[in-house]
Amino acid sequence: MSGAAPATEVGRRPPPPAAALPFGGRIGRFRLVEILGQGGMGTVYLAEQTEPVTRQVALKIMRSAFASAAEVARFEGEREALARLTHPAIAQMYEAGTVDEAPWFAMELVRGKPLTTFADLAFLPLEARLELFVAACRGVRFAHQKGIIHRDLKPSNVLVSEAADRPIPKIIDFGIAKAEDRPLSDATLLTVSRIVGTPGYMSPEALDAGPGGADVDTRSDVYALGVMLFELLCGRRPFDDETLGFAALARAVTAEDPRPPSQRLASLDADTRGMVAAFRGLSPEALARSLPGDLDAMALKAVARDRDERYESVAALAADVERTLRDEPISARPPSIPYRLRKFVKRHRAAVTVAGLLGVVVVGAVIGIVVQSARARRSEARATAVAAFLKSALDSADPWGSNSSGFTVREMLDQAVPRVQTELKDNAEVRAEVLETIGNVYFHLGERTRAEPLLREVLALRSARFGDDSVEAAAALHDLAMALPESSRKEAAAMLRHVIAIRTRERGGEHPSVARAIHDLSGRVDAPEEQERLLREGLRLREAAGAGAMPIGFSLRSLGAFLVEQGRLDEAEPLLVRSMAMSLPDTLVRERSAYFLGLLRLRGKRWVEAEGHFREALGISARVRKAGSVERASIARGLGAALREQGRLDESEPLLRQAFDALSAAEKEQPGPLTARALTDLGLLSLRRGDRARARKELEEAHAIWTSTEPGNPDAAVTSAALAALNP
Repeated sequence: MSGAAPATEVGRRPPPPAAALPFGGRIGRFRLVEILGQGGMGTVYLAEQTEPVTRQVALKIMRSAFASAAEVARFEGEREALARLTHPAIAQMYEAGTVDEAPWFAMELVRGKPLTTFADLAFLPLEARLELFVAACRGVRFAHQKGIIHRDLKPSNVLVSEAADRPIPKIIDFGIAKAEDRPLSDATLLTVSRIVGTPGYMSPEALDAGPGGADVDTRSDVYALGVMLFELLCGRRPFDDETLGFAALARAVTAEDPRPPSQRLASLDADTRGMVAAFRGLSPEALARSLPGDLDAMALKAVARDRDERYESVAALAADVERTLRDEPISARPPSIPYRLRKFVKRHRAAVTVAGLLGVVVVGAVIGIVVQSARARRSEARATAVAAFLKSALDSADPWGSNSSGFTVREMLDQAVPRVQTELKDNAEVRAEVLETIGNVYFHLGERTRAEPLLREVLALRSARFGDDSVEAAAALHDLAMALPESSRKEAAAMLRHVIAIRTRERGGEHPSVARAIHDLSGRVDAPEEQERLLREGLRLREAAGAGAMPIGFSLRSLGAFLVEQGRLDEAEPLLVRSMAMSLPDTLVRERSAYFLGLLRLRGKRWVEAEGHFREALGISARVRKAGSVERASIARGLGAALREQGRLDESEPLLRQAFDALSAAEKEQPGPLTARALTDLGLLSLRRGDRARARKELEEAHAIWTSTEPGNPDAAVTSAALAALNP
């Protein structure tokens, strides 16, 4: 609503006297309550609709007696634009008309805050800001699909409110909108005799176009969104328009290339940088590390001076933002193989199996791991050499040959390993890179026995070249510790303590790599007190460093899961809820968080809620884990238990028996807690069915396992209580 303050940017004022309200205080079905804003063109009122529904609206009235023909055209254009637009991210127009020759329209009353203000006051992290930005882009994209260019996009015209604890953006003020296909009114908008828009958000072509903006297209809205993206990322617009006059700003925008958000942030004084970072829940150093790369590239492409170099549409801009949220390559960066492979690896880092991937995808996944690590520690030439060897080795496996239907990543790696030992015997550095890659892929495939010797050789090679106490050796030692079997917990713990000592000395105790090692050590110690201390310290370090949603969410999930296992449900719940909120769809962090929330609800006897969490976890697990895995079976066991407690026994039984088969197979050499829990659940099911003999057999077997392994486990008490019920 150009020319009048948006309905929700102005606080409630005392109601004006009745005499101050025109038209007897009523317009049709709307009772005027108070003035929300005034401008040169008209007035915006808070009004109440009385029929057929009762609701508050924002009602805008044109002061036609004082308006020029161009201003009347703009008002009519805004009405026509809003009439075309029905979208959740656009404030909706309800009704329009004329009173005493004054045109008016009533629209949705949005009580929200400007986009950037909302993001700062909510201390939204970068990921949440990008998600909110994408939601706003969807509204602009819809307007473009309907042939409407907004032309005055800025934070105060994108108001954000909360509904069901979710931020909802609403685009307002189509007062200077332009139609691509036809004029928005009979008096065309191109007759406007002054520059329209807000200077800090106007594109170079809009500033150059002169009165009416005849040369403006949808890419001008892309530019304005790009300016807002700058603000969401670094707290500043591309140019210092706050200190420049209009003429100087116009010269800068049309003649100079903007600096990326990371450089805009670096140009601020220390206090301002600290404030900007704090609003994003980060330290200044962490924010500075987060911006270079994809975020800088997207923002710069959106505000490119030459619109042919800009994103061709809002949809393309939003798609790139969504890609970076999913750790996929973006179009704004050169499509180099190393970049795309690094993205591939980051996106699939947590996957436990990629055995279904063949051909180029398999080669890309394996090469990507080594390219990522080599570029982080060594030269591009080193990464290229290693990638070339791996591609040669894996291509020779001929996945498209006669045996392609059953050829897996494991078989490709098995054929590559002998070549490493022969073809790279005289090149220790490349051999170490290749073995590190193959060892880590084996580890993620669950092939620890194959991973361990390769990673031990990597450690020996790195120690010989860089020294036993080098950060390079520490990285190899960390990989090896994670690949060791459960029976080597003490050895793994000792390795990780040494890794922590090296990294703390070389990089400082606050470094993210220290936090990762501390977190991983928590899973290799036996004392619950020490495990909790390590989990809390790892979380503290990651939050202090602004490590990002994924690692922080992972730490929250791990600590929450530990507390669930300890029976401390009230402490665990907020941690797991936060972890769910910070996790992306179809990731293992979200799967594990949903599983432990389900377990928490199950133990709290909230059966229906538990069922929902377990179903979400099982859906993710089916997409990212192999059938028969312990994790997938544990989720099925939880879902079966939740259904059993609701009396849905026929649905419960196949899940519980499937879970028992997988979990007991995982402990076939030495039955342990997994088997005991699965047996207990079957015993409780048999008890519900009235088969007391079978229930006693299953529960006694479970009790015997608990007694010989973990008698103090909280779940052992469940088994004992069920047996006691059978033997009153």
